[in-house]
Amino acid sequence: MNDNELVLNLIKKSYHSEIGERQNIKLPQDINFKLIGRDVQFNISSSAVCKNMQEDRTSFEGWALVLKRWGKFENVFLSWDIPQTFQNAREERHYQRFLFRVDCFAKHLDSWFKISKSSKSALDDLVTNGSGTFYINCPSDRKNEHEPQLKEGILEKRFIDSDLKEELKQITNAKDIDRQLPVGVFKGKVRRDSAIFSHGKSAIDLWGLSNDNKLLLFELKAETNKKVGILSEILFYVFLMKKVKDREFQLSPKSKQKFETLSQVNKIKGYLLAFSLHRLIDENLIMLLNRGSYSDIEFHYIQFSDRMSPSLQY
Repeated sequence: MNDNELVLNLIKKSYHSEIGERQNIKLPQDINFKLIGRDVQFNISSSAVCKNMQEDRTSFEGWALVLKRWGKFENVFLSWDIPQTFQNAREERHYQRFLFRVDCFAKHLDSWFKISKSSKSALDDLVTNGSGTFYINCPSDRKNEHEPQLKEGILEKRFIDSDLKEELKQITNAKDIDRQLPVGVFKGKVRRDSAIFSHGKSAIDLWGLSNDNKLLLFELKAETNKKVGILSEILFYVFLMKKVKDREFQLSPKSKQKFETLSQVNKIKGYLLAFSLHRLIDENLIMLLNRGSYSDIEFHYIQFSDRMSPSLQY
């Protein structure tokens, strides 16, 4: 039995012991695991680090948390194969976003999450750790009434314009709820050729400000979407807006006056807003996130369905 199989068996055994159920739990096939005493190391391929963070094979945050929560490992080490070339600018921007996610995640959960020695030097390539001024592109006031009505798009509108809005505001103590806060990062000026991360349609699904001056960020998933990647998304959004809060990143000059409050909040709350989550994401896993080094961020899960009003689970 190889280390991949041993790690999977440890997770299955722990899950069955606690939950009392045997489930068809799988780990991404192109992530390799290595047992090192009471620790574990996992490696992500060079192709995966250039892909969208929603994909299971590049959602290192989710699998690191699963290894800690269910594998009961003392330390979790991440390594990755450094891309030698990029097929296009989009891949390079995905890789820069990957490096940013690794850097933030390692700083927040430094008591048990580690970057392997073989990969530490790769963080020297993270552009946002260098000199220069970095901007977040501005939120748009434009609503496209002709956009495709996908499931999550329809749900977004219900939370900002319809039957689910007031209930979500009450649960989160929100003044208001808005949609599609862009998360593009640019160096020097906000223009296509200065983009560091993927931009365009990249945006936070729902966001708002609370009555007690907290920034509320929501990652919304429709009923059939139960990927571990939801953790990567909400963590990226929270870490990114923390950079704005801490004034390490600036708002686009176009939005600075209207959205200045984004950099004046006292805390950032990230919410998983979904019908249900991947079976390995539970309250104890989320508690790991809330025990990190950054005291000004926290995470929660709000469950809802067509037949059930939104309710805060943890």
